[in-house]
Amino acid sequence: MSFKGSQAESFSHKAIKRLVFKYITSNCHDIRESSLEKHFATIRADVYFKLHSGQEVAVEIQNSYITVKEIIDRSSDYTKKGIFVLWILNGKGNAVGSLKDPRDEKSIKISPAEQFLHTFYGGRVYYVNLNQYFHKKTLSPPFALHFSPSN
Repeated sequence: MSFKGSQAESFSHKAIKRLVFKYITSNCHDIRESSLEKHFATIRADVYFKLHSGQEVAVEIQNSYITVKEIIDRSSDYTKKGIFVLWILNGKGNAVGSLKDPRDEKSIKISPAEQFLHTFYGGRVYYVNLNQYFHKKTLSPPFALHFSPSN
């Protein structure tokens, strides 16, 4: 069986996925169930958790280029299953139009995927940055940026 998005993952993707999983499970006390990767019929969530309320959440980590159609298709698959999807982009990856930092506010380039997610999430796009210092890798806390169209 082939899963959408099952091609080989880069080191950055794997590292961000693991660090996001650790960050969410360490900082959210409303989680009843969680797993690093969860397979559904045709899709695989990078990070999955179920809240005490019963709401299921799939986290999609996006490090590489992705089309708007791919985002729509995957998001639609989750929605049909009653699962909320949270897209988190690597602010230093190929899915973004320019490098992102929590201090960015204006005059930054955004990719078509970022523009779509901006609309999808009501004005906010979510990012994390994988930083490497010598042989240690750290994950920035997730951050949201609000984009306003430039003139």
